[in-house]
This record gives sequence, structure tokens and C-alpha cells, in this order.
Amino acid sequence: MKKWMIRVLSVLLIAAFLPVSVLADEYDLSEGSVTVSTSKRADGSTRQDVSHKGSTKEDSNPNITSNGKTDNTITIKADAGTTANVTIKDTNIDSTGTDKAAIKTKGEGDVNLNVEGINTATSDEGHAGVEKSNDGNLTIGSKSGSCELAANGGDRGAGIGGGQGSDGTDITITGGKITANGGVEAAGIGGGSFGDGSSITVSGGEVTANGGNSGAGIGGGSCGNVNDITISGGDVRATGGTNGAGIGAGMFGYVDSDITISGDSQVEATGGAGSTDANFGAAIGRGGRGDGASGDEIEPDTSGLYTTGKVERTSGDGTVLDTITGTVEPPAKPASSEEEADKREPLYRVLHLDGSELKHQAKTADGILALTAEADGAILTGTLRALGYLQNQGVTKITFTDGTHSAELVLADLIAKGQPEDVYVLTLGAENTLTLNGEAVDF
Repeated sequence: MKKWMIRVLSVLLIAAFLPVSVLADEYDLSEGSVTVSTSKRADGSTRQDVSHKGSTKEDSNPNITSNGKTDNTITIKADAGTTANVTIKDTNIDSTGTDKAAIKTKGEGDVNLNVEGINTATSDEGHAGVEKSNDGNLTIGSKSGSCELAANGGDRGAGIGGGQGSDGTDITITGGKITANGGVEAAGIGGGSFGDGSSITVSGGEVTANGGNSGAGIGGGSCGNVNDITISGGDVRATGGTNGAGIGAGMFGYVDSDITISGDSQVEATGGAGSTDANFGAAIGRGGRGDGASGDEIEPDTSGLYTTGKVERTSGDGTVLDTITGTVEPPAKPASSEEEADKREPLYRVLHLDGSELKHQAKTADGILALTAEADGAILTGTLRALGYLQNQGVTKITFTDGTHSAELVLADLIAKGQPEDVYVLTLGAENTLTLNGEAVDF
């Protein structure tokens, strides 16, 4: 990356950490359906347009509301290499009878859905309440724990995830009060009927996921398999529909990889009851099987579960199986003044080279925070103040890799180079660089 580009990006990232107000227009669904589309400009930046009531305008952060209940819908289309950002506030969508999903994502890019107020999304048969059809990631979150989204799938559609015959993949919930109710044969969060559930992550919030008949609470729909379910935080209650697992596969489905529960997660997993078609589902594991066998329980990977976290398992026949408690001591909490400051700024951000958010994994062990992303070049940025918070939690070093390039930061050394409000930018590429307030520094 050329030096002038790094300087420009550094200035933009510094501005991102300043307390600025973002003005965004509101779009009332009761006056017509809303379509949000992103595309890449010639210079590589992202353009986002909103179409409503016959007109289209550029808007990087639209707020979509509704004046009462409506059957008008929201469609979000993100082109490859872009991220669409949309806020819904006090919407009440019921698309029953329209052959549409209340909220649908499309395209090859990523979608961020921010929840404000109290929202309901109810879809027609064959569709998920929030129907995830984009190839990239769908991230649903809220800046306030009191904000709510209830997503109700129609018959054979997940609450959040796949519609009829479709998988529910690459779904992340980071916060808010999220309730996902699957329709008949579909998962609460995950696959529609005959659809798998994979790469589903809950990292925060209060999440309730109820599978429809034959579907898992979180995971596969009827006959759907499951792999890569991760719960790293938040309160999660997952209940399978008849024959479905609480967390895992739908009726007749299989678990193809680990289900991981870590951090201070509070999880209640309950399998679905049995029926004449199949036996009851596991709390965490397989759904009921047609040979009369109940769903096999599997042991989730809880090696990273804190002593403050727990997993309660109840099988579909009502048997309370056990409560798993963690063995890992949580990191020390910062002082109260630092907690308040932490609410105003992130501890760090991992970005694509164009400045958009980049999905990553974070693991802490022996004082080292290991950040791993998959991209051709990546950026780690934050303030020196935030590094101080990490230091107070026992972190001494950050390792950062994009799969090809890697670098490490010694927190004490970098903190000593500036003031708390200074912004650092570590860029991975053919030549790794580190700047502090836009000026290159050694590391």
C-alpha cells in the first residue's frame, strides 16, 4: 500500500474514533417498501443507495421505520466486497399472503442490521422472518440491550436464516433482545426446511430461538445438518421444535463439527419432544430419528467457558441432563471509570484495507491476545487508551494475522509512544506498517 494511501486512511480512522453525529434519513415502510443497495465505486469505496416511494438517493446509514403494521418489506442487496449498513426502528412488518420475506438480504457482500426500538418481522410461507440470502455475513446487533427484534418465519422458513429448502449460514448476533421463531420444519436461527445451519455465532445479547416442528432451535431445519455453531457471550435460550435439537440438527439431521460455547455465555438448550414420526431431539446434538431412536447428545466444546458462564441441558423428554460450568477464570474487570470510557469506544477494530469491518477471531491466552482474520491485507486500529484497558485485563501483547501476513504489538512499548487519545493503525500487507496519529512509528 502506498504511503500516501496509508496516511489518508490513518486520518479517516482517527476521525472514526472522534465523537461525531451521523445524520441519516428516515424511511417509513407504511408508505412503501424499501430497497437498500451497495456497489463499489471506481476508486474502490462503497456507495449505498436507498430506493423508496419511486425515488433513489444515496444514504450510508438509513433508518427504516413504520407507522403501524404494514405488509411492505425491506430488501438489502450488498455487492461483492461491500457492506450494507441499515437501521430498523420500531418496524412492524407482516408479509403474510405476499409470497415475500419481511426482511431479505441478497448479493455477495456483507450486511449489518442495527436494531433500535421494538421490531417485528413476520414472513409468508416459504420465507424466513429475516431471510439471509446474501453470500457474505449477516450481522444483527443493537447498541442498547433494551432494543428488540422478533423474527417469525412462515411455514418452512427459519426465524432468521434460510427460506424453504435453503441453508442458514454466516449469521452473527452481537446484541439486543432477539427472538427467532422458525416456521414448520425450520430452525429458529439457521436452516429452512431441508436446510443446513452453519457458521452461526452469538457473541452477545439476549437470544431466544425456537425451532418449528422438526427444526432445531439453533441449527438445521427438518433433515438439515449443522456445523460450526459458536456461542461466545450473551444469554441464549434455544428450544427445538418437535423432534428437533435445541442446538444442533433438525429431525433426521447430523452434527458435522463441534458446537463451541465460551466466555461468560448463559445457555439453556432444550430438545424438542418426540412424535409418531421420530423420537425426541437432543438438547445439544442430533434431532430425533425415524428408527425410533432419540437424538444423540454431543458434548459441546466448553474449554473456553468462564467460571461465570454455564450451559443447562434438557432433553426432549423433559429429562434435565446436567449443567456445565466453566473452568476458565474471566479476565479482570477494569476500574469503573474505565468501564464507562469503554462504553464510548471499542477496545480495537479489525478492518479490510478499504476501512470496512472485517470478521475475525479473538483468543486470549498467557497474556497474548491473538487476532486472526482471513483477507489479503488487514488493519488493526484503536486508541492507546483502549490498549491500556486491555493491559489492565492482563494482556501484554497482541498478535495479528490475515492468514498471509502477521505482526505483533507489545502494549507497553506502544502505549509509551503517545497520549491516551492517540490512534494507532497497524496495516498488514507486503510491507507491514504502524502509524500513530498518521505518523509512522517503529515496532
